[in-house]
Order: sequence, then structure tokens, then C-alpha cells
Amino acid sequence: QALACLEMGLRKRFPGALPPGYGNKNKPNVRPTLAPLMRYAIDQGLIRNEGFSRWHQLVRQRTRNRLMYEQIEDMTMTNSMVREINVDDVVANAQDLDCDFVSALDEILPGIRNSYAHGSTRLTSQVLGTFELVNEILAQVYPSDSVKT
Repeated sequence: QALACLEMGLRKRFPGALPPGYGNKNKPNVRPTLAPLMRYAIDQGLIRNEGFSRWHQLVRQRTRNRLMYEQIEDMTMTNSMVREINVDDVVANAQDLDCDFVSALDEILPGIRNSYAHGSTRLTSQVLGTFELVNEILAQVYPSDSVKT
């Protein structure tokens, strides 16, 4: 249901037909589904990696891993047997930031939504994570300063 709500939220944000190139070529008058709506929002720059807490967690982990491997390599090169490895105060570099979380969501979420909407025997324990993703997507698409009360 959370993914159906995401689809509805994107439809409300982009009422009417999407520009050519989005949606079903064989049925251009059919209202857009989650996949073309997501692609359009991403292409418009409304859904970005930086808007997801999971992306930030992934970047932090990649940065820590890189630093740890660099420090281990340095220990190997200097024949140092003991060294404290500190990965708490690290700064991400371009390689650490090069993680396209949005593209993965763009590929995966519509399939999950279709699986549940059209019947599935698959169960998942990721419900809370799905709510979090939907919340973060809609928060990006509907910035707080544009919300009508």
C-alpha cells in the first residue's frame, strides 16, 4: 500500500499526461504508472541521492571501508605490526559519493509495487524500510515550503 500511495502522490504532483518519452508508447492516453512517474521526477531533479538517509549511511560506510583499507595498506607498506585504525572522523571523497541509490530505486520499486498490486506470494520484512523510502521520496517531490495547509 505504501508504494501505491507513492504512485498516487507522484500522480498528484504531475497531473495529466507526462511529456513524450515517458509512459506507455502503445497507450499514450493511459494515466502514468509508478515507473514513468519515478523516471520523470528523477529526470526533473526532484528525487536525488542526497535526499535519502540510506544513501548517506552507504556513503559513510564506503568512506570508512576505504579509509580502513588505506590504513591497512599503509601498515603493510611500512611493516607496522600495530596501529590504531580510526574511521570515525573521515571525509568522503568523490569515489565514496559515487553511489547511485536513486537509479536502483527507479529499477526496483516499480517491480515490487507491481508484484504486490497484481498478486504475490512473496512476503518481506522490509515494510518499515518501504515506508521510510516512500516518505523520503515524497518529501523531495513535495518540498516543505510548497505544502499547502
